[in-house]
Amino acid sequence: MIKDKITTAQLAVTIVSVMVGVGILSYPGPVAEEAGVDGWIGIIISGIISLFSSFLIISLGKKFQYQSLVDYGPKLVGRYINIIIMVCFILYFLTFVSMVVRISADATKMFLLDQTPVEVILLGILIMSTYLVVHGINPIARFNESLQPGIIFILIVVLLLTLKDADFGRNLPVLGDGVVPVMKSIPKILFSFLGFELLFFLLPFLMDKGKVKRILSVGIIVVTLFYTFIMVLSISVLGHKEVVILEYPTIALVKNIEVPGTFIERLESIMMFVWIPFSVTTVVIFLYGASLLTSGLLKLEEHRTVSLLLFPIVFLMAVLPENVLQVSYIAEKTSYAGIGLSFGLPLILWSIYGLKKGMKLL
Repeated sequence: MIKDKITTAQLAVTIVSVMVGVGILSYPGPVAEEAGVDGWIGIIISGIISLFSSFLIISLGKKFQYQSLVDYGPKLVGRYINIIIMVCFILYFLTFVSMVVRISADATKMFLLDQTPVEVILLGILIMSTYLVVHGINPIARFNESLQPGIIFILIVVLLLTLKDADFGRNLPVLGDGVVPVMKSIPKILFSFLGFELLFFLLPFLMDKGKVKRILSVGIIVVTLFYTFIMVLSISVLGHKEVVILEYPTIALVKNIEVPGTFIERLESIMMFVWIPFSVTTVVIFLYGASLLTSGLLKLEEHRTVSLLLFPIVFLMAVLPENVLQVSYIAEKTSYAGIGLSFGLPLILWSIYGLKKGMKLL
């Protein structure tokens, strides 16, 4: 495997870029369906949970000199159980990548390239992503660092144009239906925070590991505020009922913008051009994770060959679903698996570590 080194800031930008992925277009709908106008409260709670879980992963890695889970896993759960965990991560990464690619291709076809076959768009996304994956984590991190901050800034500027149509009174009353709907919405909101589980495998690449908690905290807080802003804005502009029934509420939000003089048309196209880099980032880093783990399990020195071999597998997995409903079903089940690996696994590993440490003290 290629042992590149990245800065803590690059890691934070990469994790933020993965979190702000394909879900940014659609997440207000499911959240509003469960929590009503109080979805923003669930987002803040989910951000705190994600921050806590990421701290568990970082602290656990610190106990083993910032090794990858591939390396310290056998010391905690044994060789064979660790192999099972790695296989679960690989399957999760590959399925996640295939669904992100498919959702990205479907959305691109709907809003930008309506005459282009989905398969062609899929190939374009995968070829570009695999090119980055083959060259390792350092080019991936530099790609994110140079592109994503500017993209987020443009996205915020575009969304701010909708403020003139906003009625923030639509977000009231706060907790009008009680706390239960908000708590029920949290599992679906956590889908949008998936990505920090990559810390299990990226910590060894860090140059300055001492600052990782502080800088990553800033990143997750930024994502939480960003999601909260979009959720509140969606309800304020579109209303609760419309947000629930729309497939892509964020796109609908941008469609409401009217530019004086009409010198800019189809602002949703700008939104798509801004959003596509986020989806590519998600594909790249998860595909890199799958390649890294597979090469590690096979005892290979590099991940390049594996990443090329995974290309046709991901493509086939992406084209197999026949319609949007099947894509949504697979994506939802994959996200639940991601919640287990991102939030459940750190707690289990920490419990095992605590038990083993306690037994040694006895």
